[in-house]
Amino acid sequence: RWLLSKVTFKTFEYELRGLDPNPSQRILNERSGQPLGYTTRADTLRRLRQMFHWAFHNGYTEGINYASWVPSTTGAAPTRQPASLYQLEKLHNAIELADWPERAAAAIVLMYDVGLRRCECVALRIEQIQIFADGSGLLNVTGKRTKANPTGKRQCAFDAPVGIVLRSYLDGLLCTHGALFRHVRDTDRPLGAKGLYYEVKKVIRLAGLADVLQGCHDGRRNYVTHMLGQNPRNPVFADVIRRNLGHASFAQTAGY
Repeated sequence: RWLLSKVTFKTFEYELRGLDPNPSQRILNERSGQPLGYTTRADTLRRLRQMFHWAFHNGYTEGINYASWVPSTTGAAPTRQPASLYQLEKLHNAIELADWPERAAAAIVLMYDVGLRRCECVALRIEQIQIFADGSGLLNVTGKRTKANPTGKRQCAFDAPVGIVLRSYLDGLLCTHGALFRHVRDTDRPLGAKGLYYEVKKVIRLAGLADVLQGCHDGRRNYVTHMLGQNPRNPVFADVIRRNLGHASFAQTAGY
């Protein structure tokens, strides 16, 4: 039997912020050992709230909706500025220093020049890539499932420079099917989400941009900013960007 109170939830929120007087009770980032960021804390509390909503509506909490006891996230979301074109050029130049430059280049262009999420890159298969004669092409991506798109499937367009990078990587793989991203030492093994994260973070660090780019998801933000900047008044162009990101409305895209 659970013994919950509003104090319990408030204490948990303190622990998420790393403020608990007892160091052993503080919830910290497992990689850096630092307190959790605002977005991580907000997502944790949101999921906790959803869980108690579900428990209440299914009769598991004896008529008490504990979701209303979950506190709001303290603080504000960080304001991030997109990388400049010069900084993105530095990022691309650093790719040649990676352990497998062709693989790193494919990951960078899919995130920063097409707008894919890390999980979508990991799930992408070679047979889901179409490269046309001019180098442009389409990706058949499986991403987040939403009410507007319950299957999570969508098509993403890419231009010739991206196609050239993908073709170079695929030529080195010598494969026609299976996972796009593979391990360096065992190309029969698919690369997981964590491995791809470290790949991108390493290139960012080699480029000297660790203070500018936090990781994979920044690719989507930079993609939106720089692509919209090229043709801000063309609604068709804006809709292509929205579709590439998998957003239901342009209002969501504009938030990036």
